[in-house]
Amino acid sequence: MNRDAGLANLFRKLKTILNLEGEYFSHSTALYLLGQLPSLPEHLTAVSHRRRRNRESLERPFTFIFHPKGKCRPTQTVPWQGMILPVSTLEKTLIDLVGDFDYSPPLLGLADLFATLPFQCGTLVNLARQSSDSALKRVSFLLAWTGRIEEKDIPFEVFTRTPVKLDPRAGTENSNWDNRFF
Repeated sequence: MNRDAGLANLFRKLKTILNLEGEYFSHSTALYLLGQLPSLPEHLTAVSHRRRRNRESLERPFTFIFHPKGKCRPTQTVPWQGMILPVSTLEKTLIDLVGDFDYSPPLLGLADLFATLPFQCGTLVNLARQSSDSALKRVSFLLAWTGRIEEKDIPFEVFTRTPVKLDPRAGTENSNWDNRFF
């Protein structure tokens, strides 16, 4: 079986597992399905508003990530290999990545995504604002760091005073951001 047929079979299986309304592929899996990554990630992910068990019996590990029902939007359907798959938008994918660091690339890799992906900055900031204070701060920092937003366009007025850890995996104070650039 060639590689494309194998991937199509894998996603046919995954599509049958994603059977609840509102479930969608996200994180690096979504980036691959949206044509933004050249190869399928080693670990596949989907978001669900219900607690679901992960699957290890497929060709690659497949993890369901729980998000409350109100935070599972926006999504889109994407034609891929003759199937229609539910996938997060680019903006929602970035929100999921800054919120679920266990399934996110290291901070420099995340910054590279913010610098290169063709998303709408205003849409991303609005979606981050609806998500959480931490997501809004991380998104604002990464947009500014990569030159995609000007400092005057960062919604500092809605930030809480609490610093945000830009990468919770870092474990040091060096990744705290207190809303200042200088």
